[in-house]
Amino acid sequence: MFLGSTNNVIGQIYSKRSELADYLKLRQMNDSLAKENAMLRGMDRSYFLPLNDDMVLINDSVNSRMFRFISAKVINNSTQRQKNFITINRGSRHGIKPEMGVINNGNMVGIVKEVSENFSLIIPIINNSFKASVRLKESREIGLLRWPGNDPNYASVEDIPKHTVVEVGDTVISTGFSKYFPEGVVTGVVASHELKEGDNFHTITLKLACSFAQLDYVDVVDNLMREEIESFEDLIQP
Repeated sequence: MFLGSTNNVIGQIYSKRSELADYLKLRQMNDSLAKENAMLRGMDRSYFLPLNDDMVLINDSVNSRMFRFISAKVINNSTQRQKNFITINRGSRHGIKPEMGVINNGNMVGIVKEVSENFSLIIPIINNSFKASVRLKESREIGLLRWPGNDPNYASVEDIPKHTVVEVGDTVISTGFSKYFPEGVVTGVVASHELKEGDNFHTITLKLACSFAQLDYVDVVDNLMREEIESFEDLIQP
């Protein structure tokens, strides 16, 4: 009886040890896949700087890219507040700085707000202080993305003029005008729209592409040309 009980305990220990090893192995695979996805997204040809006819792009060098992507794990995330936030396990020592854009599988997530050595705090779309320049993919019309503060699955697009043709299902993307995101990062699709009599702009409800309640990994967008662009634009500031 004693030997049987002992073997049972040992078997449970081995079983738990195996489960832990499988979990750690799966976790390592997930981390590896996330890093690989970030690397591959960084190689997307649409994110390369355009070259003049007399220039040659050799080996797609990082010096010829405008963006690189830093993979990170979400370690805390809120969706039911007015001021929602996301915490990730990457910080300044990984190259992350405030005001970097954040995406997930090519979808817009938010913008880095605060950074410590090993962690970063992100202000997501579903924070009522968030706003971003976006455009309708089909018409190319530019509007402003805001979150009304209620449903974490929906946001609104403002300032789309009444002459613009808007259809349910239209894709809304980043403009590429900001220093945060490349052009074409998906924000969501038009869920509904309304043009009231006397209004000059559409009222548009957007179904967000990012599922914030299920967010696990993100990519932080590093604009490699940001400092040069800002320094150049500062030359014309009064």
